[in-house]
Amino acid sequence: MTAVVLALAAALATGGCGTEGSLAPWRLAGTPPAPSATSVDILVTEMACNGGRSADGRIADPEISYEDDRIVVTMRTVPRGGANTCQENPETPYRLELDEPLGDRVLMDGTLDPPAAPGPNRPTHVPGR
Repeated sequence: MTAVVLALAAALATGGCGTEGSLAPWRLAGTPPAPSATSVDILVTEMACNGGRSADGRIADPEISYEDDRIVVTMRTVPRGGANTCQENPETPYRLELDEPLGDRVLMDGTLDPPAAPGPNRPTHVPGR
């Protein structure tokens, strides 16, 4: 019984998919990046109980899927450990490094199902810039 409870707790902490950390939605930190951009400043919001503290130092490496018309970025945070109160957590700045320029593709938040543009109706690049 204890093993079942521990397995369930681990699945919940990782969003149930076996990847380290809890899903963490993100949005652009400033102006939309240019098509030539290979790094983008974003703000990551930890969804797990964390006592309202920053996720600085606990943001896992992003999962990035490069597609013809979009780049899907899934962010996660590694749990702090120990007992934490559940309250709103601050956004944590993070520099997202891409393996290739953004081009005419749109950045999408992979924490959403289906993936969508990060933040409320924010474009992720300015065509022709």
